[in-house]
Amino acid sequence: MNITVVDNGRFPEGVEFPMLKAAKYGWQEFAQLTPEQIGENCWRTHIIVTLGTELTAEVLEKLPLLKLVIEGREGLVDLAAAAARGIVVSRMPDGLGCSHFCQEAAGTIDDFMAGKVRHRLI
Repeated sequence: MNITVVDNGRFPEGVEFPMLKAAKYGWQEFAQLTPEQIGENCWRTHIIVTLGTELTAEVLEKLPLLKLVIEGREGLVDLAAAAARGIVVSRMPDGLGCSHFCQEAAGTIDDFMAGKVRHRLI
């Protein structure tokens, strides 16, 4: 699985995601991608983590392998477009600090790769 964080520049310096339990995966992080850059850089991505960058229907169309989106807050993902494509959308609980967000997102990814989904919206 290829995993991309599209806007980790929103975290304070020094905040990092923990290693996943999975034996094999690709991981890339970008400080901030525009919608056009998401299509260019993430077309081979299976899982996207977005802290505040919107993923519209047009952006989702450019991501043929996408299976899971983890959003940091409500309203970032076009839920109808995701549902139509069978993309699972998971939202992290409100009020998590940055480090806890990273831990929870990593746990959600591990669970998804093991066939379980937590914090599922669709």
